[in-house]
Amino acid sequence: MERSLVKSAFRLTAGVFISRIIGMLYVFLFARLVVPEGLALYSYAYIPYGLFLDLATLGIPTGMTRLIAEQREEEKIAFSAWLYRRVRRLSFFFGVAMFLTLFWLSFPLAHLIVGGRAEVENRVEDVRLVIQLISLALLIIPNLSLLRGIFNGLKRTSVTAFSQVFEQIVRVGFILISAYVLTRFFDVSYRPVVALAVLAASLSGAVTWFILSLHYRRLRQSIAGNRGGKPMILPIKRILAYALPAVLITFLFGVFNLVDTLTFNRAFSFGGHAHSEVQYATYTFEVQKLVYLPLSLGVSFGTSFMVHGEDHRSDRLRHQITQAIEMVFFVLWPIILLLMVFSKEVYHLLFGTTIYGPQILFTAAPLILPFALLHLFSGIMQRLDREWTFIRYLLIGVVLKVVLNIPLLMMFETSGAILSSYLGFMVPVGLSGIRVVREQQLKTTFMVRRLVALTLIGIILSGLFWRIKAMFSIDDWSRWWQVLAVGGLASLYSILYLLGCYGLGVLDCLFHRRLDLHDWFNKGKRLFIRS
Repeated sequence: MERSLVKSAFRLTAGVFISRIIGMLYVFLFARLVVPEGLALYSYAYIPYGLFLDLATLGIPTGMTRLIAEQREEEKIAFSAWLYRRVRRLSFFFGVAMFLTLFWLSFPLAHLIVGGRAEVENRVEDVRLVIQLISLALLIIPNLSLLRGIFNGLKRTSVTAFSQVFEQIVRVGFILISAYVLTRFFDVSYRPVVALAVLAASLSGAVTWFILSLHYRRLRQSIAGNRGGKPMILPIKRILAYALPAVLITFLFGVFNLVDTLTFNRAFSFGGHAHSEVQYATYTFEVQKLVYLPLSLGVSFGTSFMVHGEDHRSDRLRHQITQAIEMVFFVLWPIILLLMVFSKEVYHLLFGTTIYGPQILFTAAPLILPFALLHLFSGIMQRLDREWTFIRYLLIGVVLKVVLNIPLLMMFETSGAILSSYLGFMVPVGLSGIRVVREQQLKTTFMVRRLVALTLIGIILSGLFWRIKAMFSIDDWSRWWQVLAVGGLASLYSILYLLGCYGLGVLDCLFHRRLDLHDWFNKGKRLFIRS
């Protein structure tokens, strides 16, 4: 079962990770075609849309994932087809309702974001238009999410991963082609380019939904004759019982970004700081997407816990919890440190030279770990039927974000928004960790030792590589020499990190098997030197 959890998590991670890599490639190119104010306009539309999408799906895909996973264990998989036929009507209804609501609220939201501030380039009418255009996707994406929830519940996570990658390819292709044509051949301003970019969500969602629905029809035909057991009425209340906490959790996750969107320009104006839209675009459109790229590991482990997690109070569940925490820390910790050590080089290589980017990346990199752990504990607490407890903890974090964001933005500019998010993430992570340890009676001594070992290895290596970077003045090298230097040093860092973990026995504990380098070398010889 531990292997099923890890395999499912990494399969979902692969799909999300590839999808995000494609998205990052589009970010690099789109950022070079559109001015920072256009990137800010794009983010103004997408962040409210993300919250309304959570309300439109109502967490039903997650509820169906859990319910179908239980049915599979009880040999009632055929009811998934019955469930989909009825729930999709409910999903479509909520999608239409949220579309109309967001369309109607586009003007008030636009006024809250940019209204009445002469130092802001985008006008209320610009923000209103892109919000109205992005709201069209609410008619399509909820049903697409429903299909993905079914495939996750049936443990066909590879289908979900493929659909995410395909949707991203279609969306990114449309955005880049339209942006290139408009900017290079028609020489228009950034506003029509951003308008077409937000429309891409509807186009890619429609194409992906069509392909995924065809796949599901074939799957439904293959299980139609495998009903096993007599028909029964599936309680829709159980789906809503799963779905309501899930939608509140994802909604509260999105509130953190919405708070930044609604307060950024205002706080900068109050504090007398300039270039609010440039810094906002750098943080939300560029740095945040890069920083949250590794976040998919925590999201995937959280999703896998709802499908593969063991029964409450079992030794296997305790083992899965500690393994997931250690694995997330083991993978993400060196990534955080590498982004901090090479923040200037990484940002310049990906986005070009700007005043604010490297510092914002350096400050935002530590957000990876608490946000990933937040998603992980979300899945753990839902598996333990402690969703409402987690929601209370998350609400405390949201209140901290709301209360602290404007004062910290006024004092520290963008770093203030990052600090308020960090505090808002760490509080529910800490409270959830304490609750899980007490309720499951986890023995954390060895886990803490391994986490301390990973921390020390990462810090020692980071100090060493920081000195190497300063010694050779990599910042002054040409672009391609920087690519080679950063790539080579990051690879060397990873090798030394793995060797340090191997030497202290951390890898043996993480993968539950004795790893022997001598055996690996012998296998390599047999593979490459065999006559």
